Amino acid sequence: MAQCRVVQMAVVFMVMTLAGGQVPIPPRHAGFVYRCGHNNAPIHFDLYIDLTCSDSLVAFPTVRKVADHYGPDKLRLTTFLFALPYHRNAYATTKGAHAVDIITRGNLTYTWFATVFNNIASLTDSATRNLTDIDVLNRLVSLASAIGVPDVQFRQQIVSNLVSSLARNGWKYACTRSVAETPSFFINGVAVRDAQSTWTEQQWHQLIDSLLTDTAYQIYSGDCEGLNPIVNPTRYEPHRADHLSAAHTVQSSFATSVLSFVFIAHIIIIVS
Repeated sequence: MAQCRVVQMAVVFMVMTLAGGQVPIPPRHAGFVYRCGHNNAPIHFDLYIDLTCSDSLVAFPTVRKVADHYGPDKLRLTTFLFALPYHRNAYATTKGAHAVDIITRGNLTYTWFATVFNNIASLTDSATRNLTDIDVLNRLVSLASAIGVPDVQFRQQIVSNLVSSLARNGWKYACTRSVAETPSFFINGVAVRDAQSTWTEQQWHQLIDSLLTDTAYQIYSGDCEGLNPIVNPTRYEPHRADHLSAAHTVQSSFATSVLSFVFIAHIIIIVS
């Protein structure tokens, strides 16, 4: 696990360095929102997973139940796909997710996640060692067909430039958030470093309930008309257009510096 994490950090470091720190700005906020979670929900839960990762397999259903428990008014769950480079079929299943999302307009995206996880044994490196990429694609087509996605449309979308671009840019976005492993958890923009894939619903409830009952900040909804944003601060929302350009430039530069430092620290630890 430690070796895999170092390899991932090396890849992140190289991508951010070669890209000059500028990650493509998406036309909409990245990620897949669960059950139309409200933008003004007090809890924004961001989950980063790899659809062929066994740890993600453990965490996903629990986090989904947590989202169901609170409902879209209180908790907005957004899932981001972060294909780990040492999982052969991670990128293909990620592209499959974007294809399903486009074809079904988001109605079967989370069903795709669950279906891939339910069939993860047939998509591991060992299970597909002797298969060609076409063979793997055919397996994904079968999974898509099983949830009601037309074969022809799925085949067309999964190899399209649009889907490839969405999958790549989603991975780059995760790098700017300093994501280095799956699953990774963020609540209201802050990484929950203590959380593990094996956390129970009760453990998540304990954390989230403590935030919902915290009266240090009042959460406002609507257009905040008449409020002084300095006296009554609302959550910073990076997807808002008025923050996007400046915040993105600062975030990219900061992320590059942080990733460089972490990468060097990892190498020093390994060598010593």
